[in-house]
Amino acid sequence: MTLNVPIAPGSEVGYHHTNVSDSGGSSWGFTVGNNKCGADGEDGYYPFIQATSFAEFAAAGAVKRWSATGLNFTANDPSGNNRDCLARVEVDAHLEGETYGSGGTGKVDVELVLKNYDKNIEETHIIAHHESTALNIDWFDEDISDSSTFNMYHGDEYLVELRLKTEAYLPSPYTMGSGDAGPYDGDGDSFQGLTVNKINFDYFDG
Repeated sequence: MTLNVPIAPGSEVGYHHTNVSDSGGSSWGFTVGNNKCGADGEDGYYPFIQATSFAEFAAAGAVKRWSATGLNFTANDPSGNNRDCLARVEVDAHLEGETYGSGGTGKVDVELVLKNYDKNIEETHIIAHHESTALNIDWFDEDISDSSTFNMYHGDEYLVELRLKTEAYLPSPYTMGSGDAGPYDGDGDSFQGLTVNKINFDYFDG
């Protein structure tokens, strides 16, 4: 579902929903644990995503799971002059979860991805990072706000995406690691995850 997002210097437009989502993962070695990811939404809107990578008591290995949600849109100059401009892309979100490490490592990252499909341009910025190693637990329940400037060209197709990435790494047997932003590690906490509250475009002359 592609939107037509108006662009005009001196204007501002914001969205309180997303219209695309994706998820996936990878692993190596032999690990035992719960490793899932996914997006939650209604009628094609996916403002809430979750991911968990949890591994324990096995040979060396790693598990990675990620979920992403964002806006897929076409930039459109409503004046009919086919103007291009520079935009400050601002995101507001909320992240809840935990990382744990006992000999292993658990990670949770949130990335802001800006992509122009027509010109094959992509930027990725890490906007949140949590990591635990030896006998360490990091609980987090935090608001995230970040921004980046990006050139907006009339008629080009874009993606602004927030990507939730989790990882559990075991360097050796009898270790544990968990990157948890979802209920999939067995704790039943359905509120863990990333909620996208707003994606905003603030335009000015480039």
